[in-house]
Amino acid sequence: MAEAVAVAGLVAAIIQLADFGTKVVSRLNEFLISLYDVPATFRAIKTEFPLLLDTL
Repeated sequence: MAEAVAVAGLVAAIIQLADFGTKVVSRLNEFLISLYDVPATFRAIKTEFPLLLDTL
């Protein structure tokens, strides 16, 4: 029974991380669309973060 609770907790954590990641990516897209001069840091995050979400 404890294993089932642990698995449920792990699945919930992954879902929360994916939800948070999609929110961050959408905010980055809004930021990149609204500004012309974007720092290179945000461009790198925008390209790498969706790969992390797809992996999860």
